Amino acid sequence: MSIWDANIVLLLSFKLYIAYLLILLSGGVYAD
Repeated sequence: MSIWDANIVLLLSFKLYIAYLLILLSGGVYAD
């Protein structure tokens, strides 16, 4: 696995994590 592959995987997982947090936050706001 090259350094570029590792960077792409890190970037994708980071974006998924941010999207998940945004969904949780918006869901919590709408729940209130």
